Amino acid sequence: MGGVTETWAYQAANTIEVTGDLTAKYWPNQLIKITQGTEKFFVIMAVSLVGGNTRLTVSGGGVYTLTSAAITSHRMTMNAAPAGLPSGFVTRSHIRNSVNGNITTDGYSANPSIDLRRANGTIDNPTAVLIDNYLASLGGYGYYGSAFCSSARGRITIFAAENWTETAQGVYISFQTTALNSIVRIERMRIMTGVNIGGTFDPGANNLYVMDNGSASSFTDRTPAFSGDALEAIRRIKADESGLIDHATLPEFARHQRNVPVFGFIDVEAEDGHVFSEWKEIATEIQDERNIGNMLSIHTTAIQQLIQELEKRDAQIADLSARLEKLEGSSSQITLQQKIGA
Repeated sequence: MGGVTETWAYQAANTIEVTGDLTAKYWPNQLIKITQGTEKFFVIMAVSLVGGNTRLTVSGGGVYTLTSAAITSHRMTMNAAPAGLPSGFVTRSHIRNSVNGNITTDGYSANPSIDLRRANGTIDNPTAVLIDNYLASLGGYGYYGSAFCSSARGRITIFAAENWTETAQGVYISFQTTALNSIVRIERMRIMTGVNIGGTFDPGANNLYVMDNGSASSFTDRTPAFSGDALEAIRRIKADESGLIDHATLPEFARHQRNVPVFGFIDVEAEDGHVFSEWKEIATEIQDERNIGNMLSIHTTAIQQLIQELEKRDAQIADLSARLEKLEGSSSQITLQQKIGA
């Protein structure tokens, strides 16, 4: 219950001002009930201290709005669904646990799950999700001796892969970690749309990309056969100035272009107003690549064409040898006849 010395007053369209420093009492995700002519419920979204007084940024859960009127009563509740809370009110949960910090969900004859939902716009006027919007994210923070780190050092994030409509709702998943002796989180793996890790890949989709070295006990591919002059195609491949393959000289059959994410630091504002730098994708660029499977097909065809050429040469050599042997026999017979005539 609100303390008797507290005075609550309308401050802005989504802000309540409470006299004194009560930032230790109120925090984001708490549910409050106030009276402004009628009873209203709000969720605290952020808490700040301004001019010695406490500012509560609130949301009406899509049901209530804050008006420029006197607040005649106020209560804070730890009950997630107190009496009088209307159906459809959107609440948020906040768990503080000084013992083990665990969140446990039990399901009996049901599948336990944690579902996170994203919309653009406002809680009172939501709009559709757009490409590259966060849909859900799990981040790991740690205390390093004097404070918690300012941003997650490990994160798994589900992003929208397209602008969402009723029938188009693609997603991709990003895995980010921080290296030893570093505070910079970098994306290490991305599962794109249409990719099955540990299952059967769709041969028509962009599958698994390994950005650095990779190894496996075996590789299986389903590449098409190359038709054309494979030897000439290989002869045209050149190196660039750095000594690497110039992908522009590759035969079209083995050339592949891909949109590669470009990362950089951007400023991100948290719900409490704190601004921190986060390593995120900021753009994409087109990168030329070599299709290894198709390149193997070219090499296979080149070997087959070399074998055919060798077989032709062997046949020509055999034919020339037979002709030479015949000529040598004719020459010997002429010499003998000349000797007899003499």
